[in-house]
Order: sequence, then structure tokens, then C-alpha cells
Amino acid sequence: MKQNELSTLGKKAVCSVITKNYIEYLKVFTYSLVKHNPSFCRDYIVFHEPGALSEIDKSSIKKIYKNFIFKEVPMQNYEHLDEHNFQGTNYSKKIRRFAYYRLEMFNLKQYDQVIYFDVDMVVLRNLDILFKKDYPSGILACEDLLIKKGGNKSKEFYEKHHKVQGGTIVVGKSLLNDSTYDDLISMLSNTERFLLADQSMFIEYFGNKNKIQELEIEFNCSRKLVARDWVKVPAIIHYPGSGKPTSSSRTCKTFKYWLKERDEIRSKKLT
Repeated sequence: MKQNELSTLGKKAVCSVITKNYIEYLKVFTYSLVKHNPSFCRDYIVFHEPGALSEIDKSSIKKIYKNFIFKEVPMQNYEHLDEHNFQGTNYSKKIRRFAYYRLEMFNLKQYDQVIYFDVDMVVLRNLDILFKKDYPSGILACEDLLIKKGGNKSKEFYEKHHKVQGGTIVVGKSLLNDSTYDDLISMLSNTERFLLADQSMFIEYFGNKNKIQELEIEFNCSRKLVARDWVKVPAIIHYPGSGKPTSSSRTCKTFKYWLKERDEIRSKKLT
């Protein structure tokens, strides 16, 4: 992968996709983001299904950060999503559909750069280095080092499904347009080959165009990498899958970082 290009110019935004069940995760992530980056003032676009968030929900979220912009996902663009090919439980199928909603970030044409964040993450330090990064003609994304280090997948499988881990993605200006968005939406009619949903889709679409550059793992570090001491305390810890800090059936030494921020929010009555 090439050396990352740097830029500090233009109007930039961040975005996430949430359901009502992830409101608290959005709050904790954003609280930790602003706490460690007090000068952060970008628009924060939150995509959600129509009717998923009430006005009370939105007002509550804005207690954490005033520059939230709430956008409903245009469900008509996802009508041809081939859900009949989805495998797993009804819940896992719902999560898979939810994952594709992040395609909406490519439709944010008014910005010169967009950074996508999953909300099941917590920021541990200043992100100035991340916010100065830019790859105008492509995306910056971390590899899934947990799978890479585990060595239980073939190189071909890894390259096809794990070369991009979707927790943090920096999208350059040239991809924020109708052409990219329409291309990705058109791929929803045949997603059976995308075993890891949007992650596999991005690897195929942007990888075939040689438009993926590597982002340092510190900006999207799985809690398991930290728990196993494969990576020291990073800038952002990600809690993917079922290993969430609110899970009553799991424990992990990294949960303390997320719980600390949540408890601060509650003590300040920002709920």
C-alpha cells in the first residue's frame, strides 16, 4: 500500500449508522471523541431507518455533541437487497442489512472528506493524526489483524474478506459522488459472495480499482488485540461482534475504558 496522503483543507465530516439499540454506544463514542479532541467541530451525520429515532432520542443525543445531523436511510434504495441469500439467525440477518446502510456515506457529496466510525468503539486519546489524513482518490482502512495474526484463514480468503475492517474508514473527495454511490447500491442485488457484507464489498469494489490504502491499526483496534497484548493501548478500541461492554455473559479487561466513559456521562446526567 502507498504512503498516506495528508490534507487539512476543505469541509469534512464524520458519520455513523445506528439503530435505537445503539444510542448509548453513539453517546459513549462521541463523548470520548470530544473529550480527547476538544477542538473537534465537524458535522456528525447519523444515518438511521425512518422512524427509528424519536425527537426525544435526538435531543438526548445532542446533549453530548451539538453538531449532529440526523439523516434517514432512503429505504427505496435498499429494496432490491437480496436478503434471501443471507445466512444465520434473524438477528444476524438484520445486522447484515444494517451494515449495508453505511453505503450512504458515499452520498455525502457536499463534503471534501468523510470518516465513517462504527459506534461500538471508544476513543482513548487525541486523534489529530487521523483527522489530518486524507486519500482524495480512495479509502483508508485498517486490515483485520486479529484474523491475520490468527492464521486460521487462507491468504486468498483473507485478501477477499478481511483486507478491510470497517470500523473506521476515511473516504476521499473523489468517491463522494453519484457514480460511486450508484455503483455500490447496484451491487446489493447480488451480495451472496460478500461473506462479511459491506467489508467484502469494499474490498472487491475499491480493491479492484486500486483505491485502498492502509490505515494504522491504532485507529480501529479490536478489543481482542489489546486483551491479548498484541497491540498496546491504541487510540480507538473497537468492540465488534458479541463482545460488547454491556454484555452480561462476557468479560474483557478492555471493557473498563468504555464503562468509564459511560459512567461519566451518567454522572453528568447527559443521558
